[in-house]
Amino acid sequence: MDRGGTGVVTAVFTLEEVTKRFPRRGGGAPITALDRVSLTLRPGEILGLAGESGSGKSTMAELLVRLQTPTEGRIRFDGGDLAHLSGETLHAFRRRVQMIFQDPYESINPRFTVRGWVEEPLLIHRTGGPAERLAGVREALERAELRPPDAFLDLFPHHLSGGQRQRLSIARAIVAGPSVLVADEPVSMLDVSVRGGILRLLRALRETLGLAIVYISHDLSTVRQITDRVAVLYRGSLVEIGPTEAVMREPRHPYTQALLSAIPTLSVDGPPRRRVALPLEDGPVPEDACRFAPRCPHVMPVCRERRPALVEQPAGHAAACFLHAPDAVAKTSAV
Repeated sequence: MDRGGTGVVTAVFTLEEVTKRFPRRGGGAPITALDRVSLTLRPGEILGLAGESGSGKSTMAELLVRLQTPTEGRIRFDGGDLAHLSGETLHAFRRRVQMIFQDPYESINPRFTVRGWVEEPLLIHRTGGPAERLAGVREALERAELRPPDAFLDLFPHHLSGGQRQRLSIARAIVAGPSVLVADEPVSMLDVSVRGGILRLLRALRETLGLAIVYISHDLSTVRQITDRVAVLYRGSLVEIGPTEAVMREPRHPYTQALLSAIPTLSVDGPPRRRVALPLEDGPVPEDACRFAPRCPHVMPVCRERRPALVEQPAGHAAACFLHAPDAVAKTSAV
C-alpha cells in the first residue's frame, strides 16, 4: 500500500491518469470509457462512484477487479502495479478484492445450493478442509444476515427473495476474507423496502471486517446514506470529488448540481427544490475541451478550448470546472 513517506498506509488503490478505450464496432475512433482518472481508495473507507448511465462507473469497477486493464495510466494495489500481477500474486489479489454485482438473479448460478455457492471461493483458494469450510460458510451467512444459517444451507437460489439473493452474493464475497469490496449498483434491482437493509449491512461489514468498499450508483440518495467520499463521473471524466456531505451540501460542478436537483423530496417545508434541466448532448466534444461544455448552463468560451483540471478547495473537495479557476479563465481571455 502507498505509505506517503510516513509509514502510515494512505491508500489501498491508487489510480494514476487511468484511461480505458474500447474499439468501435465497424471501425472508426475508439470509445473512451474512462479518460485520465486519478483517485485513491483509502483503508476502511466507503468511496462512492456516481454518475448517469454511460459515465464509466462499471468500467471502473471492472478495472479495479482486473476484469479489464487500462489502455493508458496505472492502477496500484498495495503499492504494486495491478497490470503486472500474475501467478500466485494474482491469485492472492482475487481473494482480497471481491465484487458484488447489480443483478442477484443473474450473478448466482442456479445449479448451486446456498452452501455450494458460498463455499466455492474457499475451494478455489484452497482454504481448509470440509469442516473448516462449512464453518466459514455458516459465519459468512450469519454476517450477511441470512439467519439461522443452517436454514439456508440446502436451499437453491430460486427459493430466495431478491433481497436474500443479494445477501447471498455478499456472503460469497466475504467468505474468503477480502480487504476490498467493489459493489456495482448493489441495490438498484431491489425493492425500495429492502434497499436500506443492504446499505446498513455494507456499513456494518466495513466496521466489523475493516473492509474498504467502492460503492457504485447512479442514485445519489443512496450514495449519501453509505459513503464517506464521493467521486462524480461524467462521460468518463472525474468532474468532482470530496467528502460526501460537502459534495451534497455544496456541489461545485454544474453536473453534480443537476444530479442532486433530480433527487425526489417529500418535504413540504421551505421553497421547492429548483430542478436543473440539461439539454441533450449534440455532436462530439473536442478531445481537449470540457466534456460537459455542450450541456452546461454556465459554459464559457474557455470551456470549449481547454479541459479544466480538478481544483481542490478546503477539506479535500475538488471540482473540474473553470467556475472555480478564475485565474485560468482570465489568462485565456487575455490571449
